[in-house]
Amino acid sequence: MQKLNLLFDINDIVVGLGSSTSTNRSIFYVAHNIFMELQKQNKFNITLYLNCSNKSRLKNIKDPFWHQFPYIVSYGFERSEQVRHIRQWKNFNILETIGRIFAYLYFFVLDLPFACNKKSLHKMDVFFSPYELYPNLNKYANIKKFYLLHDTIALIYQNTNARKAKNFLAKYSGINRNDIYFCNSESTKKDFLRFFDLLLDVKNCFITPISAAQTFTPLYDYAKAWQALKKYGASFGISCKYMFSLSTAEPRKNLLFTIACFCKFIEKNQISDFYFCIGGSSKSFDNLRKKISNDFADKIVFLGFVDDADVNTLYSNSLFFAYISQYEGFGMNPLEAMQAGVPVITSDNSSLPEVVGDAAITIDCSDESACIKAFEDLYFSENLRKQYIDKGLKRAKLFSWENTVNKMTEIIYCKK
Repeated sequence: MQKLNLLFDINDIVVGLGSSTSTNRSIFYVAHNIFMELQKQNKFNITLYLNCSNKSRLKNIKDPFWHQFPYIVSYGFERSEQVRHIRQWKNFNILETIGRIFAYLYFFVLDLPFACNKKSLHKMDVFFSPYELYPNLNKYANIKKFYLLHDTIALIYQNTNARKAKNFLAKYSGINRNDIYFCNSESTKKDFLRFFDLLLDVKNCFITPISAAQTFTPLYDYAKAWQALKKYGASFGISCKYMFSLSTAEPRKNLLFTIACFCKFIEKNQISDFYFCIGGSSKSFDNLRKKISNDFADKIVFLGFVDDADVNTLYSNSLFFAYISQYEGFGMNPLEAMQAGVPVITSDNSSLPEVVGDAAITIDCSDESACIKAFEDLYFSENLRKQYIDKGLKRAKLFSWENTVNKMTEIIYCKK
């Protein structure tokens, strides 16, 4: 099999390597794991694609691994970036705004973004982007373009955040019937076909389930977990137990509902030594804290941002993991929890049933009684917890980056 010349969009990887708290951390993990698996296959001659601002970031990365690959730099802005910047011009000072307008004109009038790279681009067979779309590449007929689609959350919840929906539409303004799209779940595929039905060809949309952001494994050491919890501000004793969640505070994650159910659960069953520990950005939970009754405030522990080194331990040593989200494009966190050997309670909507199968308790994300019952079932039954741990570990083995990339590679060679 002759190697294909693959141009890989590395922008999110470069940004992620330089930040441990990036808002697009999950995108970084997906892009990073796909890239690492692709280069291991040795089926492609890989060239890195990055924009001008990330060129300096790449040079600052000390790991020599990233400097073995040739790269192509885009000297300018993509159309989707420009539309976002123009719409949000109030966020910039006047000089920066003028600079971005000139870059916008370059894109449409002077065709500068790829002017320095045309010879190199004509040698490429395939372009792959794990996140962004690049309409500028459409002029290169020699390059077959492949993109990974994550979710349509911005459009599903556009009534609550119109600006985010507009930015999303700008980002995907280059979506078309000729490029190939990998969808991280059947749910994501259906949603993109629903919102972009006139622009997408169903024959060019393929389901390629992704995997967990890291390699998680059962690490049962409660003393170690308790020390980690103390590091993040938990003050309960080592004899106490906890349930765990890793989330943001955006309404879609349904944390207020989950917290309310937890409070009613411990009140109903008169439990005093059980806590709900929640990992995530500290600032985003400020409003949630205000809505929690003072009677239960000490039972809800907001840990803030949890270091990668501690996440596995906090998963494994929790009594169970709760993730009652209203919608997920893939459902990375429940998969991580199953890999870490902890029983999972999650929702029966969107992509979540695709991820957990029968290896987790799934409930309606608005059914309070079902949620409380799920807490009771797992809290009071060690045998049931063991059953779901075993099921979860088996289920999690179905997902791997090797499987993901093997399927992507097969489709790339077939469609090229």
